[in-house]
Amino acid sequence: MLTRRRHRLAGQAHPHVSDIGLGAERSVLDLGPTGAEAVAATLAGLSDEVVAGRTGFVKGAEMRDRAVALLARFDPPAKAAAPALLALAAKPKLHVEAVPGVLAALDKANPGWAADPTHQAAVKAAADALQARTAENPLFAGYAGRFGAAVGPELVRQFETARSDPEAVEALGRIAAAGPAAKGAVPALTKRAADKDGRNRPAVIDTLGKVAAGDPTVVPTLVPLLLDPDAKVRAAAAPALDRVDPKWKTKPAAKALAATAKGQLTAADAGKRAGGAEVLGLVGDAAQVPALCPAVLDTDPAVRAAAGKALDTIDADWRAKPAAKQAAATAVKQLTSAEVRKRFDAVGALDVLLPSTAAAPLEQLVAREADANTRRYAEQVLARLRKAP
Repeated sequence: MLTRRRHRLAGQAHPHVSDIGLGAERSVLDLGPTGAEAVAATLAGLSDEVVAGRTGFVKGAEMRDRAVALLARFDPPAKAAAPALLALAAKPKLHVEAVPGVLAALDKANPGWAADPTHQAAVKAAADALQARTAENPLFAGYAGRFGAAVGPELVRQFETARSDPEAVEALGRIAAAGPAAKGAVPALTKRAADKDGRNRPAVIDTLGKVAAGDPTVVPTLVPLLLDPDAKVRAAAAPALDRVDPKWKTKPAAKALAATAKGQLTAADAGKRAGGAEVLGLVGDAAQVPALCPAVLDTDPAVRAAAGKALDTIDADWRAKPAAKQAAATAVKQLTSAEVRKRFDAVGALDVLLPSTAAAPLEQLVAREADANTRRYAEQVLARLRKAP
């Protein structure tokens, strides 16, 4: 049955997908270029009602979406795929929910479609058609950006006028997806990233890193954010910097940042101390070990953890250095403090330091400790210490 169907279709100049039904996609794929032309002809012949229809609500809309997906599955890629998909994207009534499928199919069928000179006119036609529909649905602006339309200002407007944080994050997602077409958004995003009272700053910074990738001019704005009081802002700044300038750690701004971070290790605010340790892990080197080891004794668990992580990053052998041994000796001594909190913090420091010399003192603490939390924590650290190489 399948063989007869394939032979029948191969004998037609331009067989129509509906002749076999999309349930027989494998048959169409086996026809190669002829099958691709059949799918392309199907898309070209869709009625305005089907083009504008929402899948699940308009008869034929599902066939449209399946035909789009089918064009991306030919191997080798079908030459007819990109022209057919671009023509569909340029249709003035294409339903907004169908555009992502068209983009996905284009990316798969021809990864370089946007820059392919043979498709330049068709890409521009699709970009213009989608951009013209922004007032109809704001999503069209982001999609137009994928086709190269300059949509940065419009997408920034959508972000700034968003009525809720989820809407604002969605707008930022459209800016990021637009890529180079959203370069016009960089000045506004840079300003928002630096605004300590700005909305959705972590998402803004992430988006800025994606849109301004390879643009080192935004480094001076992003570097100070590594010491921001907001941990989420700090977490977003580092990968953003890597995207805009992979060599940012070698620049003067990074060296100045290391000096500032070192000073923050003794700040009154625990968030600043943790931030300082985090930054030294990013831009510091083994020379920072003496400055970071005392932070392992900090009364705040987040600071101790940040210091330990930074030390592991900048010097794999830091635990063998004099500063670490001194910190370990201080922590062991603190295990005999009359204050429960100090004993607990000492156990926390030893959890990071893991010195072999702490085994016996921890065993003694477990034997005499009246505070259940401190005793349990000491038992956990002792178990890790025994497993340590």
